Amino acid sequence: MKKTVAAAILLFMVFGGFANAQKMPEIRLAVTAGMGRELRELFIKVYEEAGIPVKLCELPTARVMSEFDAGTVDAVLFASDAAVKTRPQAFMLGFGSEPLFTFNVYGHVLAFRLDEFLKSRDYSRFSIAYITGNQAHENAILAEKAKAVPVPDYGNAVNMRVSRRIDMILAVPGALTDYLVLNKIEPDAVSMLPAPIATFRYFHIINAKFKKLVPVLEQALQKNKAVIKTLFGG
Repeated sequence: MKKTVAAAILLFMVFGGFANAQKMPEIRLAVTAGMGRELRELFIKVYEEAGIPVKLCELPTARVMSEFDAGTVDAVLFASDAAVKTRPQAFMLGFGSEPLFTFNVYGHVLAFRLDEFLKSRDYSRFSIAYITGNQAHENAILAEKAKAVPVPDYGNAVNMRVSRRIDMILAVPGALTDYLVLNKIEPDAVSMLPAPIATFRYFHIINAKFKKLVPVLEQALQKNKAVIKTLFGG
């Protein structure tokens, strides 16, 4: 009897320990207000299919990468390779070496100044606005040797552009439309430069300390590739 009890206890300890060792950590996943319900639900599904518990943490755009650096969040729904290239703890996940999606960003200027910007690709003497905390956009501006001007949102940027306190706004196509309407500015008062200033490749980001989770996450991302591509317009 004693041997049977001892054996049962041993089995419990072995298999109980094994189960605990296999328990997946809960990943704190950073999202922003602009990452809508459909996108959030899709990535919850990706994590569920990978068997990984996940908790969404909504943060202002300006704080996402600093919170990732501080370790208060473990993953970022998506960020560009330009934003994480100096972060060795950031592991990028896409579809193999392929990003989840790519975006071109363009300069937006007052229409009557368009010819001035078309004459030369040298933007070093100009000031260019970007959203505070978007390090990828900031780096793109600095690569042009231009003055990077952080703004809290595109509404502020539009007002600064119209009042001529800045020369250009860096944004994806269509990003300024609603803000022009809200500020009662004719849409054709602002023109988008024809050539992009930069092209960014976006990946799902997870802290490298969770790299053991990468294979199952990559499989789940690949399984949902068509839906992800559709959501991101790919």
